[in-house]
Amino acid sequence: MMKLKLLAAVMLGGSLVACGGSSGGGGGGSNGNGNGNGNDIPDDDPPEVGTQIEIQNEAMPLQEDFSAADTEGFFSADYKALNTPATNTIEDEDGNEFELVDPNPSFYYPTCCFWEEDPDTGELTGNVDPEFTESWKAGGGHLALIDSARMSIGQILSDLTDENANNRKSDTSDGAEGANDELGSWGELDLSQPYRVSFCLNDNGPWGSGFSNLELYVDNNSGGRQADSLWSTASLLLREEIGTFEAGNRVVVEVPGNAYMMDNEGNQVGDTIAVIPALDGDSMPVGTSTSFLQLRVSSGGFAVINDLVVDYQDDPVELGNCAVNTEYVTAPEIEGVPFQGLPLLVDLDMTFEQFFGEEDSIFLAFPDDRSVPFYAPRAGASRMFVENNAITWGDGRFYIGHREGTGTEAVGGIDLSEPYTITFDVVKANDAADGNFMIFVDNTESGGCADNSVHGEACTIYSTTLDTLTDGQSITVDSDLGTPNSFFQFRCDSGCGQPEDGASDLGITIENIVIDYQDTGPADSIWNGQALNLAGDDEFNVVGSVDAETETSATVTSTGGNVNSSHHMVYFAHQQADISDFVFSARIASVSGADLAEGNGNRFGLMVMDDLSPAGNTYTNLGAWADIGFYADGDPVALIGSRGQKKDDGSRTRSNIDGLEVGDYVRIEVYDDGTEKRVRRCTSPDGVTWTSANSTTDFQAKADTDSWYFGFYGAPGANEVTVEYDNVVFEEYTEDCDAGA
Repeated sequence: MMKLKLLAAVMLGGSLVACGGSSGGGGGGSNGNGNGNGNDIPDDDPPEVGTQIEIQNEAMPLQEDFSAADTEGFFSADYKALNTPATNTIEDEDGNEFELVDPNPSFYYPTCCFWEEDPDTGELTGNVDPEFTESWKAGGGHLALIDSARMSIGQILSDLTDENANNRKSDTSDGAEGANDELGSWGELDLSQPYRVSFCLNDNGPWGSGFSNLELYVDNNSGGRQADSLWSTASLLLREEIGTFEAGNRVVVEVPGNAYMMDNEGNQVGDTIAVIPALDGDSMPVGTSTSFLQLRVSSGGFAVINDLVVDYQDDPVELGNCAVNTEYVTAPEIEGVPFQGLPLLVDLDMTFEQFFGEEDSIFLAFPDDRSVPFYAPRAGASRMFVENNAITWGDGRFYIGHREGTGTEAVGGIDLSEPYTITFDVVKANDAADGNFMIFVDNTESGGCADNSVHGEACTIYSTTLDTLTDGQSITVDSDLGTPNSFFQFRCDSGCGQPEDGASDLGITIENIVIDYQDTGPADSIWNGQALNLAGDDEFNVVGSVDAETETSATVTSTGGNVNSSHHMVYFAHQQADISDFVFSARIASVSGADLAEGNGNRFGLMVMDDLSPAGNTYTNLGAWADIGFYADGDPVALIGSRGQKKDDGSRTRSNIDGLEVGDYVRIEVYDDGTEKRVRRCTSPDGVTWTSANSTTDFQAKADTDSWYFGFYGAPGANEVTVEYDNVVFEEYTEDCDAGA
């Protein structure tokens, strides 16, 4: 049994370099992975302040197998209780004694997302919240921390915490800013000598969708604020994006030392995640003889762990083997709206959770993986607010179109290979002279561009201090910097302040964000040409152009693409019509460039589609389509007539059309046939006498499908084909093509 007395020599043996950094709930001023760029520990010795409670330490090493029966049982004193008595006599400033009672004296305490709160007062009711328990699953040998879940390890209920707090074991470790203006630690773990925290990572990833971090703290029970501790920012021992961890390995955090992943043979896996320096430059760790730990997964992610071990570096225990377990929890399948390419009008008419893909299918997503949000907070998420059709943030940063990896490689989802413009309106800006607002291209870090972007120093395309901006000002940024796979980072540095809510005067608020190419083509364009990679991987990228056009003619050039049974990648020169039953016909006046035999997956001709949303690698999610046209085949090369469509079961069907030649007329009919939609293809040598090539209701479109894109497509593979169409007719369907035959 011992009484806590925090001496300056225990806490400060020399200079300290902060570990962890700013990501998710952290600030916007970190560098690289956020490690090693300064600290906030005061130069003067902190006061010698301690708790009146005689803390009883946990025996070391601590080894946890998560063998509780269920989640509620795991967080109970019946499973593992604190060693320190739950009731302690405390003397107030006036010398009066009173009892401080911990209603939940469990060794593992959920610091977020478990207890029910009174909706009027915010106070804990003592009951488990059914909704919050969705953030947890424990028992049977595993623990899942889900979407903002966090728990302390060995934390007592301390008299150093704010007595007015609704929950004195959560968000109460804010050091000198606390209610008693006192510093202290109040846990049962003796971390006054070099120690190690490790656990097996069985599964990890986004929870539905979102950006999330795996985090570890010492003497900090806050929700991601690394400075809320007597150690200031050094309390954050580990913070790394959840997706960078590889399940089946062990997460190891040495204090002091390194944070890394280790396989079952004891070998380090991948790069060092973080460096945790000693306080005195030699051996003193971040911790006291009465410390506690907090493990956290920020919003939008999950981690399944087991075999938690806290031991001393000079007396390590033998660690168990780790394995992958993807069956313990199942992440929800949430699909957003696929990004369609520029122009991008950033929709802010939603909540923060919806905008960043943490709530439902409103969010914008990558077209080839609709579970991955197109917008993601990189740092300072707790200081970002999406409301009133605007976004407010300070000391933080967020991505538009960042896929994965760093800015030193092409990892984004926006084609910036052509000159573009970013426009937005400033709603309000903090006039702090040292606050800087920046827009980066292909840079994931908060520091300079030189070592952090494929573009070097040029990656900053916009930078200004907030005091140069005025409320209501419209900003235009013109740039030609980018690649076919680029992304943006919007950043406000630490000088921008930290807004507490959307109404705060700190930070910056912007709205009406639009990103568009500088040259969008003539305003009177008739046939809208687009390269559409709608299904399959990017193996068959397609490009094209509309070379000439009138209301009844078009000349279209294209190369690349494929329309086989798993890919739908076409250059499509189209118009759109809100119509249910229609006829679309044209004469194929000339074809040039079909010189290589490419097969029936590389076709060109007329096509109709009900949806231009990308389906990624899931072909069945592709919208309904039907075509009629040609492909190049044979030696010497000949043009073979062809038609195909998306069947009702989501697969593709295709067959040849005998006798079809350049100069012939082709026609697609789509119309309601009872409860089904029928598609018919027809050919004619003169546009008067027609022959039906096929007619079927085995078509994915339904009777209530009443909006269509119609036009001319090309997916000619290695050929660069130019096709001239004339005598174009698009009209309401009245009768079959061969009705008069």
